[in-house]
Amino acid sequence: MARVFISYRRQDSAGHAGRLYDRLAQHFGADQLFIDVDTIEPGVDFVEVIQSAVGACDVLLAIIGKRWLTSADATGQRRLDNPQDFVRLEIEAALERGIRVVPVLVQGAAMPRADELPEGLSRLARRNAFEVSDHRFRFDSEQLIATLERDLSVTPDASSARAPGRPATSRVALHAQPAKRRVLGRWPVLLGAVLLLGIGTVALVLQPMTPNYTVLLEEQFEDPSQGKLAASSPIPAFTVAYDAGEYVIRKIDPEHDQWPYVRFGRQDIDYSIAVDARLVSEPGLNRWLIVSCRVQEQQLAGYRLRVNPSNRQFVLTRKDPELSEEIRLGGDWQMSPAIRPHPETNRLELTCSRNTISASVNGVQVASVTDGRYRVGFTFIGVGSPGPDILLEARFDNLLLTER
Repeated sequence: MARVFISYRRQDSAGHAGRLYDRLAQHFGADQLFIDVDTIEPGVDFVEVIQSAVGACDVLLAIIGKRWLTSADATGQRRLDNPQDFVRLEIEAALERGIRVVPVLVQGAAMPRADELPEGLSRLARRNAFEVSDHRFRFDSEQLIATLERDLSVTPDASSARAPGRPATSRVALHAQPAKRRVLGRWPVLLGAVLLLGIGTVALVLQPMTPNYTVLLEEQFEDPSQGKLAASSPIPAFTVAYDAGEYVIRKIDPEHDQWPYVRFGRQDIDYSIAVDARLVSEPGLNRWLIVSCRVQEQQLAGYRLRVNPSNRQFVLTRKDPELSEEIRLGGDWQMSPAIRPHPETNRLELTCSRNTISASVNGVQVASVTDGRYRVGFTFIGVGSPGPDILLEARFDNLLLTER
């Protein structure tokens, strides 16, 4: 049984990698996918762990977005030029071991040239790539699945057999194009070795999302003239803007005590919102990213997922118009290793399906509760803190609103 390693860079394509992982996990089963080597604990030889993880796979999908080639660290050095960069180590390990490397291009990215890559990665430029378009995701992902099955001998796990009525995977020939890499998935085969190495936290309880949905709204924030969200805020204390392929929400009035947000998309059906989000504000224990569903007109009542990247905690709440405090569903603030630390990007997802409200961060379900007070409403994304904060700012990308 062939296994797939999905390699990606968080700052570049976390949302795309998570969405592709969901689709592959639905078809092949999560046990055939590997994800997130960069949760290795301190004191462990990460080079050995990466080589072991990659060596246990037959195929590496390198997810490449627009920032994959140019992404820099805090000192301004390009990450790929660092020999200890996880993404570089993953791909180099696959190339050295003769493992099939398939670049998967997302966000309209171009395949890097050999002269743009470090010497150890130069052979990547000679690999045929596969493009996954945001506008053709369902079709393109089916073609990628067909390629993995036909040419690379990746077969569905028995536990992931198609449900009745599910369309068969297309078998048409694919046109080779350069592609990207990024690792997502579980660690079934490596779990014993990982535990011996003292990195049990890598074996997260991943619950792949089933992408059986109809797209209601999709926004990449590339073109303000075609934007589906507001280009300005009706509240003077906030600003919203399309900026460099992201959507920026800022609080500019320190005296205003309301969180900056943007509201959109009233729905009277079961639906889910997923978005890439990152704090730009200085790190602090009382700043959080917010996604909300079934939002009411009065007092912005509804369900909210708040994620604090600074201490890697989250809380799922319900806001009622008659109460000043939010009701915490499923407990108080909780720690989750799935949350990436500030200032990295996190993929937040909140699903309101009948009476079930569930929340996921970076493809990992962190909470699920039963609550039926609100059945319709708007959606909003925003950034919050308990009091005035002039430095409150967040950036969002790859917004997806889907019917469930």
